Amino acid sequence: MNVIPAAFGGPRCPIAHAPAAAAAEADKDPVGAAPQGLLDLEQTHRDLSALAAAASEAEPDPFADAFRELSAYAALRFAEEEAVMAQLNDPLAAAHRRQHAWLLRDLDAFAPKIEAGRQRAARAFLRHGLSKWLLIHAASMDAPLALSAHLGDAVRRV
Repeated sequence: MNVIPAAFGGPRCPIAHAPAAAAAEADKDPVGAAPQGLLDLEQTHRDLSALAAAASEAEPDPFADAFRELSAYAALRFAEEEAVMAQLNDPLAAAHRRQHAWLLRDLDAFAPKIEAGRQRAARAFLRHGLSKWLLIHAASMDAPLALSAHLGDAVRRV
């Protein structure tokens, strides 16, 4: 049985699932509604996971294109997320941007190897490393960002 510890965003981790809980409560409590313009961070993670799964299972020839698509999507969504962080004056923005940059650098580092036909390490990262990164990132950066956005929006309404 593969159980993710709560400290790393497992099923009993209230921080990792705070955005989902807040969204579920949004219909009941207008103060809990998502602020205007806030990205759906969980959807971004689902999209990245789906792109990673598709790329990791792709045949050798289309793998490079699938990997580039994932990298481009990550860069686009991270830029959008960072713009929201700037709007919110998020106190964790610098650390959050560093985590994004770390992942994008890792993805970029795979590109020359993939182009040379060496795909094994990139596939392994997509199958195992990216999902772990997403769990840790969601718990340590995205959940506090979502909470900050919800709290800031509630304060603005008072």
